[in-house]
Amino acid sequence: VIRHIPDEDLSVLQECEIPPVMENAILSFVLSGAARTYRSQDDFPATMLVHISLRIDDQLQIHNAVDKKFTELRDEWRYDRNKGIRVRLQKLWQEDFIPVTEQQHPDQVVDFNEIEPHISTFFESIQIRTINSATGAVLDYETEPTLKAIAIGGNKLSRGLTLEGLLVSIFVRRSVQYDTLMQMGRWFGFRAGYDDLTRIYTTPELAQWFSDL
Repeated sequence: VIRHIPDEDLSVLQECEIPPVMENAILSFVLSGAARTYRSQDDFPATMLVHISLRIDDQLQIHNAVDKKFTELRDEWRYDRNKGIRVRLQKLWQEDFIPVTEQQHPDQVVDFNEIEPHISTFFESIQIRTINSATGAVLDYETEPTLKAIAIGGNKLSRGLTLEGLLVSIFVRRSVQYDTLMQMGRWFGFRAGYDDLTRIYTTPELAQWFSDL
């Protein structure tokens, strides 16, 4: 479920802009949420983590860029513009999700047509929240037990906060402190019943550090 971020995309992310890998991550979040909806009998929380910079100014800039791109993708799906996004989602499902599910849960493999009816509802339910001292936004799963959110942040997200229903992570923060890495490792957790639907977009270096640790 680990997807390495290309160097050219990493440079764009560090400029607080949106490279192709971020679009893929957002679309993967939509697909995994729709697929989990198809599997689940109950509503559930779902989270996408964006952890790129500790600087609040950067986080606010990233928020604006993610919000703009997400709105474009949602509207493209909502208004069926040129059917381009459907082709992208179907291709991503067939080439990325189905092979992983075949390996881990072969009895759960379904065609794109099965999850497609759930895409619109999940798309429309997603909120974008930046979690830092400047915004005052929070992730409170007790008061919002079925929250669907793209969570952008820095320290507040890396210091022991458990992200309920974490499906997709995209993070490039380097830390040579193993205790910091251990705290961030709590994001991933154990995803019984939908571990094949999770995706972690990160650098090969960070993936190796977590593996070594």
